[in-house]
Amino acid sequence: MNFNLILAQVFGVLVFITGFLSYKKNDTKEVIIYNGLANGFCAIQYMLLGAYTGVLCLVIAVIRNIIFSRFKKDIPVIYLIVFIIVLIITNFKLVGSPIDIIPIINVFLYTIALWTKDIISIKKISLLACIDGVVFNLYKQAYIGVIYEIVFAYAVVKSYRELRKEQKKLK
Repeated sequence: MNFNLILAQVFGVLVFITGFLSYKKNDTKEVIIYNGLANGFCAIQYMLLGAYTGVLCLVIAVIRNIIFSRFKKDIPVIYLIVFIIVLIITNFKLVGSPIDIIPIINVFLYTIALWTKDIISIKKISLLACIDGVVFNLYKQAYIGVIYEIVFAYAVVKSYRELRKEQKKLK
């Protein structure tokens, strides 16, 4: 096993920890902050594994999270449009196989969910990203990432159910 592969798995553990904290939060701003940390660690992991569309998408996601977390109310639609355009343009030349499209789709959908600031939408998109992430991480040898995606798919479903119960009680 080479050093980069081992080091990538170490960063996968950091993704696991910060991602877990993200999924446990029900406050949108906290979700954005912890998700940003997880994305940053995951970008380093993907760089070590040579998964460059993943790296670029996650760097864009970190910047998006920093900007989106600054808004207490609605995020202007121009920010949504800019991030989607930047995501597509910057990744256009990096797509080498259909698998490389997975992080682009995940960041695209998650950007829309975060823009809505609707925690239910964020949880739903998180589940989709987990499912897609298993495929991408297996292909790119991010083995801790595969475990992370499976565990957090379960955590997202559980969190979603708890949130829905809480919302029904309020009605």
